[in-house]
Amino acid sequence: MSFTTGHIGLNVSDLDRSVGFYRKVFGFEVAAESGAESGGESAEETRRYAFLAQNGTLVLTLWQQSEGTFAAGLPGLHHLSFEVPDIDAVRRAEAVVRETGATIHHGGIVPHREGGSSGGLFFEDPDGIRLEIYAPSGADERPAPAPTLRPAASSEMRHAGESAVQRRTGVRLAGHGSARVRAEIPEVAARFLESQRMVVIGAEDHEGRVWAAPLTGRPGFVAPSGDRTILVDAVPVAPLAGVFDDEHDIGMLAVEPWTRRRMRVNGRARRDGDHLIVRTEQVYSNCPKYLQKRTIVEDLEPGERTSRSGDRLSEAQREWIRAADTFFVATHAPGLGSDVSHRGGNPGFVEVVDDRRLVWPDYAGNLMYMTLGNLELNPAAGLLFLDWATGDALHLTGRARVDWEPREVPGAQRLVEFDVEHVLEAGGASPLRWAFEEYSRFNPPVGGA
Repeated sequence: MSFTTGHIGLNVSDLDRSVGFYRKVFGFEVAAESGAESGGESAEETRRYAFLAQNGTLVLTLWQQSEGTFAAGLPGLHHLSFEVPDIDAVRRAEAVVRETGATIHHGGIVPHREGGSSGGLFFEDPDGIRLEIYAPSGADERPAPAPTLRPAASSEMRHAGESAVQRRTGVRLAGHGSARVRAEIPEVAARFLESQRMVVIGAEDHEGRVWAAPLTGRPGFVAPSGDRTILVDAVPVAPLAGVFDDEHDIGMLAVEPWTRRRMRVNGRARRDGDHLIVRTEQVYSNCPKYLQKRTIVEDLEPGERTSRSGDRLSEAQREWIRAADTFFVATHAPGLGSDVSHRGGNPGFVEVVDDRRLVWPDYAGNLMYMTLGNLELNPAAGLLFLDWATGDALHLTGRARVDWEPREVPGAQRLVEFDVEHVLEAGGASPLRWAFEEYSRFNPPVGGA
């Protein structure tokens, strides 16, 4: 007795979305679907489904009976593979996949192994199910990738760093943290993103250094496209120039100082011309604590950027930091992604120890510990200090560690020590000019004041 593979059945969260995706990418036809029969009342007949065929042969059945996203960390499906006659067919499919905004792994077509000729395109469907379109030969133009496919975060996957910090701080909330965050963009979040003038992104560069940087534009320059894709009408320059030429982990923070609203988006991003295409893995809002209220008073035409770099802080830069009431911190955990968060307090809350060390208090927050969780696994971090009045930016990258003894610093539950490894001061980093209005009422006093 012999067997051949028959059709494959997939659970999906949104049948119409999935049917549209598979029809567009693969050209499948709908052979049957729920609601097309005469109307029985059994469970099978009332459950939504679609049967997709090619040239009269059933290939896929899709069943709308799931929530969340595909969890590759659990036993079950690894990926679905579809063969085409030649590499040109793979390239044509790649163009269609990119039009959908789907997550593409490894930056494009890759061979199956080093020195091999067979290969193809690895990507995800709208639910994060991993797919491949390959040809038997012709894929040897690029090096073979390392096996680094990572699923979107899900409730089945815990962040080991966050869990370690939660245990140390006595948090006993089962499943609390990034594992509980959804990948989909809620409607209210989509509207918030569309109104933004600035987002801060964070990522690891090709040398393993982590940086944070601002992106700015007119309202609408950040635009959701579907429930897991964001199009950003801007691309980063130094210190993150070129990082997203291939798909790469990204953390993004949308912050609205005049309303004290903020939202974090973590996922994967790649550059497409003058745009970034972000595939979301975590989307969630944060509380308004420690956000100082500011409003935009001027929006200039982008001017010439200037830069100066070094491995330590100048006296002027140290004064800049001492006067700061806000900064942004980017972190990265290998295999788990990048993240950007906001830190705020009254001026002086960041202690400048010397020209290569900073210390700041970690105040009470949401107990998710996404920043500290990443630092638990990887000390690399990037800081961004904005000059809200001039549009200049001070980028720092280095290594951070947590001091669990707050040493009587007001409001501190612990301290974070940061050792500077590289400094980049960018003049004209943002065309926006902001006016300060008021400090957050949650800011603890500084130095016992």
